[in-house]
Amino acid sequence: MFPENMTVLKLNSVAHGFSRGSAGTGYNYSTRIRACEMIFKVRGVSMIAWGNERFREEGPAVRFLPNTGTYTNYRTETLKEGEWYLFSFLAQDAPEHVIHMPLQKGNVMEELYASLWRTWTGRQEGYYARSMALAYRILDEANHPGYLPREKADLLRPAVEEIERNLFGEIDCTALHLMCGVSYTHFKNLFIRRYGMPPKEYISALRMRSAREMLENGQMSIRQISETLGYASPDYFSRLFRQKNGCSAEAYRKSVQGAKKTEKGEEGIGNRQ
Repeated sequence: MFPENMTVLKLNSVAHGFSRGSAGTGYNYSTRIRACEMIFKVRGVSMIAWGNERFREEGPAVRFLPNTGTYTNYRTETLKEGEWYLFSFLAQDAPEHVIHMPLQKGNVMEELYASLWRTWTGRQEGYYARSMALAYRILDEANHPGYLPREKADLLRPAVEEIERNLFGEIDCTALHLMCGVSYTHFKNLFIRRYGMPPKEYISALRMRSAREMLENGQMSIRQISETLGYASPDYFSRLFRQKNGCSAEAYRKSVQGAKKTEKGEEGIGNRQ
């Protein structure tokens, strides 16, 4: 769905709302799209028109709108009232076409979007870094949807919440299963089925994404980023960053800042569900 080298440069806005009106109510937009949008329809049914493309969308489903930079005809028509979330963002190497994908019942998109909405609107210290990490998790889930029955996905929630609370602190991966009330082996197998990797790698992936976001902001030194993320030393962090991203942290910072200059002033509307 999304290329592996796609990078989120900036998170513009997060929105949550409800599709109202009687069946057949439609909204037309002809506007210059200045940012990408990732929309999750929790429930409801709509007809979507994007340029010459037209499709029926029934929740749960996700929809990606590209940053076209040009005027695009866009229409949403409510067939059945529902609920939605979206976030608007600038990205490098993002798809240039609209993407829509139905989801299975029992997916965790609603949980991820709701967490993103709470984090973004709560505006507590560190909210932007946590919001970026959640946005990346949503994009990963769209790329590699892992399905577990709702009761099994809920089983992992205490461990996932612990990871989110203490992402930059010490997390004992061998004890996370105790929070869920299951054996370590069963917990690890469920976690891999759901997230595609064991807990330790999952935590490392979230930290690396936070590191990329901090580098993109350009306000912190490599040492400060290393300390914030909880790594033992800047040298260890630098080696790990190169291993996971294929370039040094400083080289990544320079490449992203160069890309940002071309996107300067490009903001998204962020509320066209």
